[in-house]
Amino acid sequence: MVLARLDQEFLTSFGENAFGGDICTVSEFRNKGDWNLCDKFYTYFNNETFEQFYSGEVEDDIIHRDRLLRSYPKEHSVKMLRSMHNALIDFYDYYEPDVCVAKNTDNYVADLAFKICKERHINICSIGASIINNKSRFHTRGEHVPTEEPSDDLIRTTIREMSDKSFRPNFYIYNKQTLGSHIKMALRHSAGRMVYRIKSVKENDPLGFHYRSTLRSTTKLKLINYRSNFIFDKDWKAKLKKDHQKHFIYATPFHP
Repeated sequence: MVLARLDQEFLTSFGENAFGGDICTVSEFRNKGDWNLCDKFYTYFNNETFEQFYSGEVEDDIIHRDRLLRSYPKEHSVKMLRSMHNALIDFYDYYEPDVCVAKNTDNYVADLAFKICKERHINICSIGASIINNKSRFHTRGEHVPTEEPSDDLIRTTIREMSDKSFRPNFYIYNKQTLGSHIKMALRHSAGRMVYRIKSVKENDPLGFHYRSTLRSTTKLKLINYRSNFIFDKDWKAKLKKDHQKHFIYATPFHP
């Protein structure tokens, strides 16, 4: 079983090569994948079928992890959470998969899939970006999953590359913020919001994660918000010494 979004072809190919056997793709989008969660989700949501499967503490944890649910009032988020849980249970009861490959867990659908798989003793993992160029990272709910023991040569080569002052992960190399790139991104997001609103109405999917999370997370990106600072600053030490204000540094696993 592969929990797919728009990258159905990639995940299907990965599943076939990694595991073999029958592959079933599951999607939140209408008319996508072999099994569609959208219709089931709205059936439960509109019928107000909100049976509670997890404690309030667990539900809060899932909501707080998800960038869409935590932006809604608590009651609405709980209804969406329980409706999607029912929709996923219908799939797992019908297909009884042996292995599941899901997307990253900043999505409550994938988070629910991880919990259901754990309860049913089904192996599940996600594929994520790695700070090591040309490599991918396997994880469950953000926690690293070891797949193979790296060779000594690979370890030495990787340390040498990452120790170089010019090292940047591939996804940061072209990520410098200039006025031109900011204008381009702001216009792109503005057009995207319009497109997603139209698609959300056209596909009768007003609560779809992809559309709603994009709409709610990009509304602050405007032309007027441009700030002339780059992700990497060669003079960061000198600037911190001159500035005596307190700073909060948020480190993520994607920063070298």
